[in-house]
Parts: sequence; structure tokens; C-alpha cells
Amino acid sequence: MVVVENLEVKLFGGGKILAQLSDVGARNIAFVREYLETENLRILGEDLGDIYPRKVMYFPATGKVLLKKLRTLHNTTVIERETSYLEDLKKEPVQGEVDLF
Repeated sequence: MVVVENLEVKLFGGGKILAQLSDVGARNIAFVREYLETENLRILGEDLGDIYPRKVMYFPATGKVLLKKLRTLHNTTVIERETSYLEDLKKEPVQGEVDLF
């Protein structure tokens, strides 16, 4: 059993980092907001949306977060991975189940 009083909710991400992709980040943001509202969980901090990938470091002992928006990429790793994933999704149908708790 999870004690809600001990939970700390902070949200990060959901950026649309590749113009050619659909805005999955916006849908993820909407989903998580609705879920947290349904579960009556309060958001203590957030950095959502925009067009930048983020580097997030979370320190659970203190609840502190260090966040850096990657406004320029020094390599193309993120773009290559996301583009490759998009191509994989086009080739193979999504299968499996998702259990929400």
C-alpha cells in the first residue's frame, strides 16, 4: 500500500523534439495530468512541453531536481534514435497490453 502523503510528484518532459513526429509529448502530458487529478495527487513542480530534450537528475533523499534543457545538441544521437523508433513503429504494429493501476 502506498501512502499518498509520502509521494512527491514532479513532472518533466513531453517536448516535441522532432518536427516530423506527431506530438506524442502533448498527449503524454494530458494523460499524466488527468491521471494525477483522478488519483488526487498534487504536482509540486514541472517543466513540460516545448521543443527541447531535457537532462534530469533527481535526488530522492532530498527531493531536489537538477534540470538542463538541451537547446543545442552536440551530436545527433537523440534525433537518430527517435527517427529510428518512428520507422520501427511504421514497420511493426504495436502489440501487447497495458495495465493501469
